[in-house]
Amino acid sequence: MRILCLRLLWGLADIRVGGPRMKPIVAVALLALTAACNTAPKLQGMPDVVPGPAVPAAQARSFFYEQAIDKGQGAELVTVASGLACVGNSRGHASSQQFAPTDPLLAASLLQEFTKAGYRNVQASEGSVTASASGAADYRIVAVITQSAMSVCYPNVNRGNWADGTGQAMLMVDWQVFGRGQRAAGYTTAQRGYSEITSSTFGVSRVLWQSAFARSVRGLLADPGFVAFVSGASPANAGGAKP
Repeated sequence: MRILCLRLLWGLADIRVGGPRMKPIVAVALLALTAACNTAPKLQGMPDVVPGPAVPAAQARSFFYEQAIDKGQGAELVTVASGLACVGNSRGHASSQQFAPTDPLLAASLLQEFTKAGYRNVQASEGSVTASASGAADYRIVAVITQSAMSVCYPNVNRGNWADGTGQAMLMVDWQVFGRGQRAAGYTTAQRGYSEITSSTFGVSRVLWQSAFARSVRGLLADPGFVAFVSGASPANAGGAKP
């Protein structure tokens, strides 16, 4: 069906219209077939969330974010590449650096979201920040990416432009929060992340990936169990509550 649909599109595009009356007819046919051929997968959306401000007890606590772990083995990238109509899907496994959990943009997203929520002392495992900072922090946070998917459209691929596009991204993150000195996570929660870009954006795939991760971070910050855990009397003696 897909091959037949595309062949009809190509055939209509090659028609030499004999008169002005035929041009609108061919144009309408092209639009109808374009809509029929456009089977780009849609990811399930979700509303955003705005975390409440950190309580005073948590504002003074220190946090250390470790590099994320990808149990999903990279994003499943769905590329929709056939021009403005976004037809002709190709599904593949994306393992490039821009989809890696080690991407510095993910750590930057977490730092930004924590700071906006009022957590003043947050560091991440990048640059000059070492493992010693992890041991000194009141709480250590680990993100385990268990599922991820992306649907991207590159409308100008016929011009060799694989940078500007639109799309959606989704990932599921298991957040593990350790109190100082804890070997097992004191609190865990699964938070879904989602992002959608509807206007053509440069570097769309990386922006989607970062934005979806940031949405998962906001879900963590809004989670009542997380708020209660990091607001406890003593991080080292915090309970092992899990959702």
